Amino acid sequence: MTRSEVIARADYYGRPLMSLLPPHLFTQLYSTGRKYFLDAFFSANFDHIDIPDSLAVQCGSLTFRSPIFNAAGMFKNAEGYEQCYALGAGAYLAGTTTSLPREGNNKNGINHPFCPYPHSGAASNWLGLPNQGHAAVAKKIAQLPRYTNFPIGISVSADPGMAPEQAVPLLIDGIHRYNDAGVDFIELNESCPNTETIVHHHKTLDPDLIHRLENIAKHCIALPHHTTPIFLKFSNDIDKEQLFALIHIMHELGFAGINIGNTSIKYQQLENHLHKKDIKNFRYFYQTFGGGTSGTMLNVPSLDLCSHALEVLPDNAQMTIIRTGGISSAKDIIASKQKGIPLQQWYTGFFDEFAHKGNKVYSSLYSQL
Repeated sequence: MTRSEVIARADYYGRPLMSLLPPHLFTQLYSTGRKYFLDAFFSANFDHIDIPDSLAVQCGSLTFRSPIFNAAGMFKNAEGYEQCYALGAGAYLAGTTTSLPREGNNKNGINHPFCPYPHSGAASNWLGLPNQGHAAVAKKIAQLPRYTNFPIGISVSADPGMAPEQAVPLLIDGIHRYNDAGVDFIELNESCPNTETIVHHHKTLDPDLIHRLENIAKHCIALPHHTTPIFLKFSNDIDKEQLFALIHIMHELGFAGINIGNTSIKYQQLENHLHKKDIKNFRYFYQTFGGGTSGTMLNVPSLDLCSHALEVLPDNAQMTIIRTGGISSAKDIIASKQKGIPLQQWYTGFFDEFAHKGNKVYSSLYSQL
């Protein structure tokens, strides 16, 4: 058993007791401890597992060796690549990165705030997109070994707080860097709740978003030498009317697909789905930091939104739908497949299952498919 497996197992069984600590102390403990666990994970030598060929998924020009892999945020600076391959993930996704390096959020003496809710299968984070920047991470990815049917993706974002006339060209430059580095797909993250930018929810689409998409289409997708498919990622809070309009715009502009689910900031609604023992820590976190909430309570809405996206796809569209949010078991993958959703990403569910299954976190899941 690797050190990361030992840490994860001990934490999983001790977490309910530790959640009785004062909320500030509990959040501080897990915000700091998370870094130690990830360092151990990134250096682990996991046994390689075999994946049945029957699990492979074809999406456009890409073949994924299975229908599930990590969501953005796990491996911000292209760490953990060999570990993901050994464990059996269907692909690898780095980022989210921005043009300028970011230190991430720090408040009340807590760096990169994170808090789990052990009785609810959920967690909150307000990390603030810490990353080394497009140029540095693209250089790392260019040096990674390549494995058959194990696509490498990168999640990118415009720099929060930067004026659009500066942010969009820098975002486009980052996309070109990753294309040149040989990534297999790019995910444009429009779902992050963890920056200083205030998120507004309207029935209509944000004009700045449309501006970004049109510029990316013109200066990236439409260019003959740019062959990397670009997906758009939206949160679990997107309105269905927005989703309809967005998908039709994406289709016209040539985007490869959409990732729906991620996190939610509908705190009052989320609280209704939390175990009563987790509510104190949850209220402390969102009232102090805000941030995004992930976990099992997003399972039903993420499936509903992805199903709706499939229903409103134009007849001739070849866009791929990716489901993120509340994914934690084989039954979630099966439910997606039954709806026609080919791929899913997981984050909170992965870490919870890793605590149980360790090196077999993917193989135990595949045995049920």
